Amino acid sequence: MRVNFIVIIAFFFLSLGCSKESELQESSFTYPDTVILSETGFVSGTDENLFGRPGSILPLEGGKFIVADNQSLFLHLFDRDLSYLHTFGGRGNGPGEFQRFNDISVRGSSVVVFDGSRSIISHIKAEDGRLSLDETHALNLTRHPDHPGAMFWRFIEGENGEHIALYYDFNIMSEEQPTYHRIVVYPYDEAYQPVAEDPVAVFQYSAELNVEENIVLSVPFIRRGLISSLDGRILHALNDEPAIKIYDRNGNHIQTIDLPDTSINLTHEDKTDAHDRIYANSPDPDRFRSEVMKYIPDKRPVVRSLLTDADHRIWVRIYTNEDDPDRIAFDKEGAPMKQLSLPDGYAFRNASGNRVFAQRNSDEGPEVVIFEWAPE
Repeated sequence: MRVNFIVIIAFFFLSLGCSKESELQESSFTYPDTVILSETGFVSGTDENLFGRPGSILPLEGGKFIVADNQSLFLHLFDRDLSYLHTFGGRGNGPGEFQRFNDISVRGSSVVVFDGSRSIISHIKAEDGRLSLDETHALNLTRHPDHPGAMFWRFIEGENGEHIALYYDFNIMSEEQPTYHRIVVYPYDEAYQPVAEDPVAVFQYSAELNVEENIVLSVPFIRRGLISSLDGRILHALNDEPAIKIYDRNGNHIQTIDLPDTSINLTHEDKTDAHDRIYANSPDPDRFRSEVMKYIPDKRPVVRSLLTDADHRIWVRIYTNEDDPDRIAFDKEGAPMKQLSLPDGYAFRNASGNRVFAQRNSDEGPEVVIFEWAPE
């Protein structure tokens, strides 16, 4: 389910652009300074282990970074100057091997990997230019009767060494009810064992998708939720609202970060163009045209993505006019810091200091690209 869900929301996410004649809503948001990125280098893997499908990029202390390959399940370690240092892991069932990267994060000097297929948590040390297995924990993923289909997403740190687990839960629309998506939050102890049967918080929103012949139609700009975490807090946003809401570990709302309201009214031409982009490679692009057009909202939403980086900053990608910067970085207190754009065809993966880590696809295969902006 988790893979299908991510593929579905990825389709929504990639519905780009609108009529240039449409005007942005007036907003009182004060934009931060714009910085210009310069490409400083790229890596495409090692001679023995070329990248198959790079996923997470994890900056470490001293400028080193790890590239997690979701295809080969290797962790590749590189130095600050982009020179290759070491490869760890791979597909298997032995110590330090993996069947799937469900979640990867850096905590202190360790890289923490959750393998959902094996239900284990692995702590990987990065020392002296090498990666090595430090410890593993068997994971007992809890299930709640009210949320039997909820799938684990990631852990965030709690207080006194415990952890907070975030789950995705959703249903497909039927004649009786609309589609809903939920983020369910459970507490775990320091050994990654559940400490309560009931969730401590549930975030829910609805999105009206249509189902015909068991096909979920990809609808541009459909309402969806975005979630991330920062220092044990939960960040949640709806793509059609110009705000990020921050919750504590118990689901209490503690802060709202205002965003620029870049929503615009969509014309019939805008909706038609959005449909045609999504279904451009379909063998029958007009098959569901009337159904898709019926569910496209009348306004383009605001938020395209919500992420946090290695330096505890919040990165929001917003819908903008074609030539405007579309990414805004906020500090951990919610103050806007910088705005920038990546070139077309590049996917943001992480950032540290004035470095931005991105991914692009070349004729030779996927590459991890490092950009920098001029330091102040």
